[in-house]
Amino acid sequence: MVPHPETLPSDLQMLHKYASRMTSQEQINVHIDIGIDGQTTHVYIGREEIFQLLTQEQIGVCHIMTHMSLWYCHCQTLGLVNMFGFLCPSGISPVAKFKKGDVNKAMEHRMDRSRYIASVFNRSATKGRIFLEPYNVGRHWILCVIDPYNSIVYFMDPLHNDKNKGTGNGVCEDMRTLIET
Repeated sequence: MVPHPETLPSDLQMLHKYASRMTSQEQINVHIDIGIDGQTTHVYIGREEIFQLLTQEQIGVCHIMTHMSLWYCHCQTLGLVNMFGFLCPSGISPVAKFKKGDVNKAMEHRMDRSRYIASVFNRSATKGRIFLEPYNVGRHWILCVIDPYNSIVYFMDPLHNDKNKGTGNGVCEDMRTLIET
C-alpha cells in the first residue's frame, strides 16, 4: 500500500483510489504502441503492480512498456518518429535464468534476443535514427541508446554502476554480442 496517498499528484491519487477498490485478481488492460509491427499491443497491470509503481518499489516490464508507449505518442505529436525508434525490453533484456550446464538453452535465448534486434533494425534502422532500449540488468533498469547505422551504443545508468559495464556479464559485452550476432 501507498503510505501517504494524499501526497501523490491528483491523477495518481485517482489511480490509487481505483487500485484500492480492485480485487487481487483484477487487471487493467492498457493499450500500448511503440511503433514496432508485430509488437505486443496490450499490457495488463494488476493491483499490486499499480501499488509498486506508486511507491516506486519495483518497476516491471509492464510499467516500462506503458512509459515507452507515452514516449512514442509524444514523438508522433512532435513529428520525431523518424528520429527515434524503440526496442521492447522483454525482447532484449536477459530475463531468463539458466541452471549451470544449460549452455545450449542460454545460447538459444541469446540468439532469440539477437534475432529480435536484427529484425527491428533491418526493418526500421536509417541514418540519423536512434533507438531507445530500457534494459534490465537485474532489479535495476538502465537506458541503452543505440545508433545502429554508426554501430554506437550509449548506456544511461542513473546509479553510475560500473559493474554493469565492461566485459564478462556486463551490459556492454551483452549488447556487443547481441548486435554483432
